[in-house]
Amino acid sequence: MFISVKHSISNPKEFWSIAEKSLPNLPKGIKLHSSYPTADMATAFCLWEADSLDQFKKYLQGEVGM
Repeated sequence: MFISVKHSISNPKEFWSIAEKSLPNLPKGIKLHSSYPTADMATAFCLWEADSLDQFKKYLQGEVGM
């Protein structure tokens, strides 16, 4: 399934650092297709693919606390 997410980022430096480290090691069944950050990096629109919404939520909450 495809999942679109609007990330509202309160600490862009920390968020993007976490993203850079975690993206090469995505769990099986989760894939990031695209990410479109705003110029100030405080918002990003992302298109993900995951086997299930529960799996995706668990992953995202564990990585960035969403």
